[in-house]
Amino acid sequence: MKHKLSIVLLLLLFLAGCAAAPGQPLPSSTAPVTEAPVTEPPSYFEVHYLDVGQADATLIVCDGEYLLLDGGDTSDSSLLYAYLKNLGADRLRYVICSHVHRDHIGGLAGALNYASADTVFCPTREYDSDEFRNLRKYLTCPITVPSAGDVFSLGSAECNILAVNTQPDHPNNSSIVLKIRYGDTSFLFSADAEQAVEQFILDAGKDISCTVLKVPHHGSDSSLSDAWLSAARPQYAVISCGKDNAYSHPAPSTLEKLQGLGIPVYRTDLHGHIILRSNGRDVTVEVQKNSQADPFVPPQAPLPPDTLSPAQDYVLNHNTEVFHHPNCTSADKILEKNREDVTASREELIARGFSPCGNCHP
Repeated sequence: MKHKLSIVLLLLLFLAGCAAAPGQPLPSSTAPVTEAPVTEPPSYFEVHYLDVGQADATLIVCDGEYLLLDGGDTSDSSLLYAYLKNLGADRLRYVICSHVHRDHIGGLAGALNYASADTVFCPTREYDSDEFRNLRKYLTCPITVPSAGDVFSLGSAECNILAVNTQPDHPNNSSIVLKIRYGDTSFLFSADAEQAVEQFILDAGKDISCTVLKVPHHGSDSSLSDAWLSAARPQYAVISCGKDNAYSHPAPSTLEKLQGLGIPVYRTDLHGHIILRSNGRDVTVEVQKNSQADPFVPPQAPLPPDTLSPAQDYVLNHNTEVFHHPNCTSADKILEKNREDVTASREELIARGFSPCGNCHP
């Protein structure tokens, strides 16, 4: 009797299972399947200080996004095009023209001939130079004039504009000063800003402490005050300057300051392209050449007085930092506020940071 009841019970359980609603899963003894967690691609950060001679160009890369800070001189257009193409950097999240001098914006046309730009920052939207007009020709977005205190992101890095147009009528001192933070590391760029801008930023209480300092104005003694260097406290310093340049950059006094503090220095005139990589905690350095070169040897000594050319009359344009013969047609167009008539040797003017006019060839 008990045997017959067991058979009936099993039959009822079977029929109940068959009557279950369509799509209902049957009991299973297997463990539930769990999907593998989605992992984000690894983050990375690089700064490429490009060897553009006596000019300036830096490419910052973070998590697949690109920021081009300046583009060298006009003769560097092909280099910028090829460098971006080699990286496949055909879209620049940001382009920053630190200021309007040709050794900073001249090669940007070459970069923009290969890559598009989402946002372009510059201290001004208008400037009377062939280099600036050529830059405008390749832009597909309007120029944005930023403000001090503006913050924006490049991948997972934070970019902070510390100053811009501190002295709008002085191109060097209109420079955009930028600090980029990635994890616990930070990188400071101040273009050609001189000591007046440095003091303005320090007086405003801005935090300029950094892991890597881009030495301002190609290592000129017009920048890098003791107070600026003391507040920055960099672990590394990079100088963009040309081999055997006419300005004797970097200045011996600049190198002495950095050497006195034991700061490792890398120079594009010695090391070529310089790439610094950060993992958010530490920075590593890769140089293109001459890894054993001594960065604290000045590139050349100033010319002795008896080798200078005879002093003669010149006209200086403080806006473009170009000098002219007095009878040059370009000299007649210089605004009074930017013009200075001087009597000096050609070498003295070059040492002051002025370039000879390409028309009258003084």
